[in-house]
Amino acid sequence: MVHKAMMQQCFCDLGKLVDQVNIKDKPQKIWNSNETGLQFYHNPSRVVAKKRTRNLHARTANTKENVTVMASIKSAGEATPPMY
Repeated sequence: MVHKAMMQQCFCDLGKLVDQVNIKDKPQKIWNSNETGLQFYHNPSRVVAKKRTRNLHARTANTKENVTVMASIKSAGEATPPMY
């Protein structure tokens, strides 16, 4: 569990680091990145059926392929172009 004091310390440490490396006024040098995985197959979360139906079947693809998407954006607003 994350406590308020832990979060405050984290932001305090981040502020010190930003000052230490002198990037506070240089948004072109501050990046944020995030990645997520996407699956190519259909995995239905809802199935329509009559009330009191005991066994439900859904058609899904026979593949487990996925792709990872990663986005990187500068504080100045510039994003990296897509790469394949």
